[in-house]
Amino acid sequence: MRALFVMRKSRTDDMGESGPGKALGENEERFRLMVEGSEQVFFYIHDLEHKIEYLSPSVNSVLGYQPDHYVGQPYEVMLTGDPSDELVAKLTDSALRQGSGRSTYSMLARHADGHTVVLELVESPVERNGVVVGMRGFARDITERRRAEEALRESTQTVRALIEASPLAIVTVDLERRVKLWNPAAERLFGWTADEAVGRVEPHVPETKQSDLKLIREQALCGEGFVSFETQRMRKDGRLVDVNLSASALRNGTGALSGLMGIYADTTERKRLEEQVRQSQKMEAIGQLAGGVAHDFNNILTVISAYSDMLRQSFGEDDERRADAEEIHKAADRAAGLTRQLLAFSRQQVIQPKVLDLNRVVTEVEKMLRRLLREDVQLTTILAPGLGRVRADPGQLEQILMNLAVNARDAMPDGGTLTIETSNAPPGITGGANPGSVVLLTVKDTGTGMNAETKARLFEPFFTTKEVGTGT
Repeated sequence: MRALFVMRKSRTDDMGESGPGKALGENEERFRLMVEGSEQVFFYIHDLEHKIEYLSPSVNSVLGYQPDHYVGQPYEVMLTGDPSDELVAKLTDSALRQGSGRSTYSMLARHADGHTVVLELVESPVERNGVVVGMRGFARDITERRRAEEALRESTQTVRALIEASPLAIVTVDLERRVKLWNPAAERLFGWTADEAVGRVEPHVPETKQSDLKLIREQALCGEGFVSFETQRMRKDGRLVDVNLSASALRNGTGALSGLMGIYADTTERKRLEEQVRQSQKMEAIGQLAGGVAHDFNNILTVISAYSDMLRQSFGEDDERRADAEEIHKAADRAAGLTRQLLAFSRQQVIQPKVLDLNRVVTEVEKMLRRLLREDVQLTTILAPGLGRVRADPGQLEQILMNLAVNARDAMPDGGTLTIETSNAPPGITGGANPGSVVLLTVKDTGTGMNAETKARLFEPFFTTKEVGTGT
């Protein structure tokens, strides 16, 4: 690191070659010899004209010129033309007039090869007989230091931008577990704002996970960073959230441990999808089992259907038992429809949609629905005359109505009304079909209804509000 020792001097009368003047001259000569042997540059400026009287030889190593290049010229010849030059000159004038020193400051100087050198200067006034006659100072080349500071500033800004933009929650704490950094992703994941979290002892760590935290801290503080630790953290509203945690120790400038950094990935959605995959695998296994059962059950239904048909034909038209035999036959047909659904579920038989009368489907399933409902639940059907035909699998329509009826029954523990209504859709509702060619099947009840959270998950394939062992 090179430095300039600078002296700026105001013009004054010569004090002579004897007495105090001679002693002062000898002192200055000794000081000059000391400076010229150092790696610092000393220069002298005449009063308000800023003319340089002296520079030590080491100016050559800093600015590339010999001292004679500057002596007799205003020090402004060193400057680069930067807008800050004007301020440097004004402050120098003010210091000379007031006879006051200047705190450390920097200025830009031009090297002989054209590049810019950053100088740091420390100055003080020179007085003789109480009169300010100049300004002396040290100038040091801090170009490399300034570059390092700028690089560090850019690096810090880059790291800050990465932390702010990270989709992962990043939290740093000191050795007392007080939060020092809480990025926007942490705000979104845990619910606390940075202002609320910083300075507090880790608000997102629930009591049930304190033992895990102790293990994490001990491992990280020993310098053993780790990744992908599955755990839970707490949101501001008290709910637990599944997270994947990676952590490492933080060290200060001396290398001593200063805290911990944790990076959190929300695994709630991933775990939900994993659970759906497991459910799908279970359903696939059930489907294979259902296919085998359906074939065997269908054989039994064929026998029941045949015997019920024979029984029905054996009774006369006025015989009351004939109606019972017909109900047995219809039940066997509906059961056969269920086996078709099981086979479709197991991919061993395709769905069989056909053009049908929706009113007739509702009428045929109505008797079965009344047996499923309790006495305190009233079933009402409103069937529109002139209803358009639809193309659908009748067995699946019946199953849908049965499931909805059972759900409605469970939603009305104190009784109520279940209404099934058919209608031709008004012109504004098309469902992707041609206007006027859509039929509506509406099922509504007077039960407890669904909250917003349940509505948001209404069409998830494996979502249910039923307890284990209940539902359809």
